[in-house]
Amino acid sequence: MLSVIMTPNIKIMIFIGRREMKKIYFRLSIILLILCWMGFGETRFSFAQDALNQKVMELDARLTAIEKYLENLPVALGDISQNILENVDRKLLVESGKIVSLDLVSQEFSKVDTNVGTFLVAIGKREKTKNRCILYLQVGNPHAVTFKGATMKIRWGSQWNPDSINQTYQQWRESLIGYEYSYSGELKSGQWTEIAVELVPVDDKFEYVEFQMDVNSVELTEKSRY
Repeated sequence: MLSVIMTPNIKIMIFIGRREMKKIYFRLSIILLILCWMGFGETRFSFAQDALNQKVMELDARLTAIEKYLENLPVALGDISQNILENVDRKLLVESGKIVSLDLVSQEFSKVDTNVGTFLVAIGKREKTKNRCILYLQVGNPHAVTFKGATMKIRWGSQWNPDSINQTYQQWRESLIGYEYSYSGELKSGQWTEIAVELVPVDDKFEYVEFQMDVNSVELTEKSRY
């Protein structure tokens, strides 16, 4: 049987070895803790970086949307301004009597102001088919002179309903169909002149007609005119 004699030197070496092992274990524990802390820190940094990137992407998307809005803003404001001006011009024309609405039911005449004075206009009769309508206009010349030729602007469509919640006034104006008609005949002094105009297309909502007219020339004598 083999036996080991524990001499003082051996005991000292074993004590020193144990103490060194404890130091090594302590150092390894510190290193392990540092490594774990670094790993957790990297994870938190990764989460923070992802959140920051997401915020940057959201801000970039918002800035892009704002840039597009600002690019289209002048056009939108221009359209709004144009619509306002058109409505104001048309209201002034209506109030001045240059644009009149014609009665489709009765033969009551309206007074229309032209570039040479006031004329009378009424719908004498009408012939309506499926998608068109012929209006036989009666244009009265109350002046002491005969006029030659006329340009008529006619718009038609449904009647404006001020109580409507589904259609604005501007949308109603845009829904009207308009056409310019030329008349080359005479508007004789003190007489009614029948002028036939064809409105195409028309539908079941053909309820409204507005009329505007300008005269081309006036005949002072048979051979003298301007």
